[in-house]
Amino acid sequence: MLKERHPRGFKIIDRHRKPKKSICLFVRNGDRYVILINYYFLGICMRSKLYEFNKLEQANTIYRRLLSEKSPEKISVPLLRKQSVGF
Repeated sequence: MLKERHPRGFKIIDRHRKPKKSICLFVRNGDRYVILINYYFLGICMRSKLYEFNKLEQANTIYRRLLSEKSPEKISVPLLRKQSVGF
């Protein structure tokens, strides 16, 4: 009997890079959607933030909002506070 195969690892859906920060939207193991924000200084990554979501619609909405904001660290959305996992 064959088992259903699930994709493993990361698949990048969309990414945006500027000299001081990069924002990346990707799917992890086929069911978790992740937004990763990296902040750079002189080409070295100084700080990172990671947000996880269950649905692509939620992740895509927040990703578009982060692209339009000038400083994404100042967003205070209850959805981000509930499901965020940062380091």
